[in-house]
Amino acid sequence: MTNVTLLSCEEADPEDTESTAKIVVPSQELILSARDDAAEYDEGDSVTDFKDDPEVVIFRKANKISFVVKVTPMKAVGDVKIAFKMKYNYKNITTPLGSKEEKETPILLLEHHVDVNLGQVIPS
Repeated sequence: MTNVTLLSCEEADPEDTESTAKIVVPSQELILSARDDAAEYDEGDSVTDFKDDPEVVIFRKANKISFVVKVTPMKAVGDVKIAFKMKYNYKNITTPLGSKEEKETPILLLEHHVDVNLGQVIPS
């Protein structure tokens, strides 16, 4: 399982240079299933016990998830660009060849800056 937290960028974030919209990210932690290569080709629905809020999570299959982010453009024309931070836990489950020792693999907390161009503002 991977726990993912989305965070809005701060006003003075040096990495957030191109945002043209304000966003509201989900306040709850999102949980992803462990990666399973065979599940990619499974046609059936995988039954899980995730207690997803239907207002936040709209799709889930294998280790993929679709979720809602509320976006408010700050310009009436042009591209809508958003930025946020994504924090998640990572555990390297591969072992080196020839390794006979079973060591406890540390879980790392990683954070990435994510930029997304959502396309043009559609006039109403």
